[in-house]
Amino acid sequence: MFSKNDPDSLILKNVIRVEDLNEPIEIVELILKKIDKITIMELYEIAEFTTCNEFLASVARKRGKLIKVK
Repeated sequence: MFSKNDPDSLILKNVIRVEDLNEPIEIVELILKKIDKITIMELYEIAEFTTCNEFLASVARKRGKLIKVK
């Protein structure tokens, strides 16, 4: 899917350090593109999501890292 020197491939293979990325959320977006949505939802036991930010918020809420504000 990715060429050997493709930046996305290098990120997913941890050749490029997360600390060196301008936008670390890119990694999450790449992973969400590569893995079936149903599999991710079952793995993290979360409801359906449509965006990367919704996914991250759901995971954070599930793990008690994000509190719902009234």
